[in-house]
Amino acid sequence: KDGYRGLIDEVRVSATVRPAYAVAVDSPPRPAPAWDNRTVPALDQTRSGAPLKLQPETTRIALPVLHPAPGNFQAAEELQQWLRKGCGTTGGFEIVNEASLKSIEGQVILALGHTGWADGVTLDRLSPDGFSLQRRANVVCIAGATSQGTYHGTMRFLDDFGGVRFYVPTDLFTSSPRGVWEVPLDLNLRSEPF
Repeated sequence: KDGYRGLIDEVRVSATVRPAYAVAVDSPPRPAPAWDNRTVPALDQTRSGAPLKLQPETTRIALPVLHPAPGNFQAAEELQQWLRKGCGTTGGFEIVNEASLKSIEGQVILALGHTGWADGVTLDRLSPDGFSLQRRANVVCIAGATSQGTYHGTMRFLDDFGGVRFYVPTDLFTSSPRGVWEVPLDLNLRSEPF
């Protein structure tokens, strides 16, 4: 009894679970949230056969119409900033709401978050920080299970397709090569970083 006496003096391990904390063995799993079927413009299938070139005049960054979270706005702003720097321009890469797009023919859409183009089933199966990068004709879906996952996906997109490397959190320690940004035909990536 003359030993250490701190905040935890004794730890007891027991195989018995108090009834208040017990979970019934046959309790059903919680249902996944219902995915929302929104109407979005049809894909431009003429853009399916070649890599997508991201150009300021024809590329839009689309946010979801329903409940865009703060992480989605932050991801859109980062994406816009680094796309502009990479292309050497101060304009273009407009951030829009998915509902404002009536036709996307001839455009490239970078859809962030739970937009109508995102695969809801895939997103429901991701961990909170997980994300999916998918290309569908002229739409690139960058979406996470949460807005933090969407932000992680956006940073991965900048790294993989723009060569943007964040070494320390300031512009001074960020590598941003200039040139043509292209998205390949077969983009289909799923990641759960944490």
